[in-house]
Amino acid sequence: MSLLKQLTTKTKCVQRTSKDCDYYEKELKERELTFLNATESKSTASEIKKYKDLLEETQSALEDAKNNRTAYMDELATFLELNKDAEGIAGTEQLVAAQKMMIFDQQEEIIMSDTQSSIPCSTTSRRTTVINASIATVWNQVKDLTFQWTAQEEKDRPTCIVGESEDSKEVVKHAEVGRSRILSYPVGGETKQTIRVTEISFRNYSLGWSLTSSDPSVSYSSREDVLRLTEINFPLSGDAHQTLVDWTSDFSSDVDVSVIQDANMKKEDALKSLLAFCKPAGK
Repeated sequence: MSLLKQLTTKTKCVQRTSKDCDYYEKELKERELTFLNATESKSTASEIKKYKDLLEETQSALEDAKNNRTAYMDELATFLELNKDAEGIAGTEQLVAAQKMMIFDQQEEIIMSDTQSSIPCSTTSRRTTVINASIATVWNQVKDLTFQWTAQEEKDRPTCIVGESEDSKEVVKHAEVGRSRILSYPVGGETKQTIRVTEISFRNYSLGWSLTSSDPSVSYSSREDVLRLTEINFPLSGDAHQTLVDWTSDFSSDVDVSVIQDANMKKEDALKSLLAFCKPAGK
């Protein structure tokens, strides 16, 4: 095969895989928005799983397309370096087009590395639920901000150290504004996060905290959480006591849609666990 024909073939491979990347990137944005809308609406668990599976399928396809494109680009770059001055290639339109494509690709990589995802998404994660228990019962579970209520299985609950370091011996029975807590989560590999209490109201049954550090690091600049309880004084369900739980997380503007989705799902799991913690013994 002549050098010119080889150059043409390698260039077309790059162009084809570039089109694949563009297609899957567009599809990924659409499926991320569909999944986010499903998690924020009243979609069933099976529908949410379906959209999640489709999203993961596109993510995998995009990753494969990017890997193929990178391999073809590297192959083309090597070919140009070795043969750009060879007879039959030097000065041809095909060589100029290939060189321009390489320059454009380098510029695009720089732009992409300096910008965040353009997928529009809310910077707020919020979940509310009603628990058939008195506000005092629910408050007793959440007020110390050790988050033991977020998982029904003891092995899945975070360990909590009150203070600025893991060597801290402070003992605090309830949250105090300005105090820090170091939470270690065993699930999915150990994660350590430090939060600072920013708000507590025994009168209004509300708690606030901010994330100050995380290991491994997170992809956003800041996160502020507020948990509020409201007594339902006219329950229509026939239960003697009901409490509205409202948990909101406000993220910085550099958050992406996957973080919001993950926060929503973790809140749902935690609130289900809180419901179990608040059930009377024997029920």
